[in-house]
Amino acid sequence: MPGTPEPVVGSAVVTLGLAVATGTLVAVVPLVVGRRPSPRRYAAVGGGVYALVVGGLWAVPRIGVAGLGCSLPGDAGTCGPFALIGVLVLAGQGAVALYTHGEYGYVVPLGATASVTLVLAWSFLRIGGESDPMTLYALFFGPAAVGVTCVLGVCEGIVRRRRGTAVTAS
Repeated sequence: MPGTPEPVVGSAVVTLGLAVATGTLVAVVPLVVGRRPSPRRYAAVGGGVYALVVGGLWAVPRIGVAGLGCSLPGDAGTCGPFALIGVLVLAGQGAVALYTHGEYGYVVPLGATASVTLVLAWSFLRIGGESDPMTLYALFFGPAAVGVTCVLGVCEGIVRRRRGTAVTAS
């Protein structure tokens, strides 16, 4: 059917499995990392790594595939600015979750980021269709996802404070 994206890996089930694995990895890695730098550095470096990995899930399938509307490198002039904005928003998404986890021990923003990652991996690992998922993420869904992640972090902080389990900033 025209306008329907096709899975890059050949199967919707495998694509979903990869998306779930990526989202799970995003949630689990910060929980098992023992030694961390300062929360700010942790957020900056981790957010950058997150943006590069998830941005790579978008970029790699589009290299050398013509006719996508955002094929790389042919359409880099058209989709490059949106991809750059998307990578910056991705870095913010990862940084918010990692900072709140590193500084306060919050886990809800990690869960929100894992959920966003699952949806993004599912979208990015499918090519074709009528719109580019990175452009939609960069302009609309990404800023909303970062905002929701921040609100969820604030809500977790309020709940922890009321329950007496708040972690004070160091």
